[in-house]
Amino acid sequence: PGFPRVKYEMYSDPLFVKTVNEMIDTTIKESQQPPENTLDLILFNTTTIAREITRINKQTKEGALRYLENEIANLKNQADALEYNDPVLIENIKSYEAQYIEMQQAKIEENNYLAKFSDFTNPHMPSKAFKPPPPPLQKNFSEIFSINDPNLLLKNQDQVQNEIHNFYQQLYTRVPATGNFFDFVNFSMKTVTPEENEKLVKPITMQEVAQFIKTLSPHKAPGITGLTSAFYITFWDKIKNLVLNATN
Repeated sequence: PGFPRVKYEMYSDPLFVKTVNEMIDTTIKESQQPPENTLDLILFNTTTIAREITRINKQTKEGALRYLENEIANLKNQADALEYNDPVLIENIKSYEAQYIEMQQAKIEENNYLAKFSDFTNPHMPSKAFKPPPPPLQKNFSEIFSINDPNLLLKNQDQVQNEIHNFYQQLYTRVPATGNFFDFVNFSMKTVTPEENEKLVKPITMQEVAQFIKTLSPHKAPGITGLTSAFYITFWDKIKNLVLNATN
């Protein structure tokens, strides 16, 4: 359940930041819902925008690869048609080929990351390249000591069995209670003072929320919205009043 995680890198994408900023302005202006519902709507729209921009970026990368392929083929045809070696043409071919190789390598690394991420989040459908981690090494304990006497070395199976038997016998043996029961019942519990209670019930301040968000890591696991604290940090100036009202 929930939405896919919005990658941290998205918050440095100008198109994503611009689109989300515009969406937040429009949503706050037009929403007639309570603050918490308006904030939920903004979170939902943000994940939708991130998914769409990711799709656009992927198509753009594919288009760039096809463009480089065509340019390399065209330049090579031009070079083959010439009766001499054109240094500018050769340099352009090398430049395009280097760009193509770099983009292909980035694509391979991204696919490997996605496959690895899928392997650990969906172990029932691992990728073909997935190699599960080796099982943990079993430690062989050559020496076992008694719980009651740490200096007593257990030398055979019978001693180990007796040690286990004695442990559970002591664990489940009823020990008569000592002391006065009413001393326990009438134990004086610490209470909240009126001054402390006043601090606890007063509204949460903007500074408290801001300080809390700053303590969160933008790389930690998100909630069901797929958004980490990076969302709140990036768009804090626009949503801070909404967050404060939703919190209180």
